[in-house]
Amino acid sequence: MAHDAGINSTLQSYLVTAIGASEVTVLEMASAFIPFVNGGYKVQPTMIRMINDASGQQAMKFDNPAPVPVFVKTLNEEGIKENARIAENMKELLQGVVDQPTGTAHALRKAFPEGDIACKTGTATNKRVKGGPAVPTDNWIICLTPKYSFAVWFGLHDKQDLGN
Repeated sequence: MAHDAGINSTLQSYLVTAIGASEVTVLEMASAFIPFVNGGYKVQPTMIRMINDASGQQAMKFDNPAPVPVFVKTLNEEGIKENARIAENMKELLQGVVDQPTGTAHALRKAFPEGDIACKTGTATNKRVKGGPAVPTDNWIICLTPKYSFAVWFGLHDKQDLGN
């Protein structure tokens, strides 16, 4: 299902892969979360949607492929409803990260007090310093609104400790 949603990287066959134990790109993560706010349909993210000339007129437009169902592949009425139900359930879970006072992205509500925002945050702690505890090497957040999906990653290419 992760591959259907937009993950192209190889995923490890461990239970913890479900919560992010395999490495994927930031663009893959932003893509894979889109079905949760898009009724269960994947759309291919693009860096450039259109180019305008100096006068603001559209000079070039890039078309995206049609949305593809992710969770249930059958396009009958029942499959469409089930896709939407699964997507809505996941969206509600991800909204808790923002809306619940204990959510890891609750601070977003101060800047954006209204509107649908769903997020997933993550921290990789996969580097040990001379037998000591694991230290944070990557941090990321993926946020979804009804119109946008974006992901931000903080880290160093060589997985060095990010410190405090």
